[in-house]
Amino acid sequence: MGSKALLFGAISLIVGVYAISLKNVQVTGMQTAQSHVNRVQKERLVDAALSLALDDVQKNGSSSKTVTGRHALGGTIDYTVIHETGTTAEIDITVNVGGNGNGRVVVAQVEQAKKKSGFRKVHRGDWRVLSVFVKKG
Repeated sequence: MGSKALLFGAISLIVGVYAISLKNVQVTGMQTAQSHVNRVQKERLVDAALSLALDDVQKNGSSSKTVTGRHALGGTIDYTVIHETGTTAEIDITVNVGGNGNGRVVVAQVEQAKKKSGFRKVHRGDWRVLSVFVKKG
């Protein structure tokens, strides 16, 4: 009788440990998927912000401009266009998803050029993006 109870207890322990491990794997998988979604959402939001800022660069010519509080793709976009010369500018972009104050700060260099870029390049009119890098986020 005692050996059956011991066997039942051991089997219960093994099944319990397996169930806990399986749950931990599922939680880790969900956290990984969520972090991927968050990263991709910020990337798409930066792309949208860059397109909006490039529209302003094309429309406003050589005047510098600051825009705050634009909403797109579930986030908030702030950007500042700083014209360095008549044909080059720097765009400082801050995107924030979820209003947690943990935004991504991106700096882009743009230039006015007559050469048309390919369809994978971000451009508006004759303005195109030369480089983009993340400062924070």
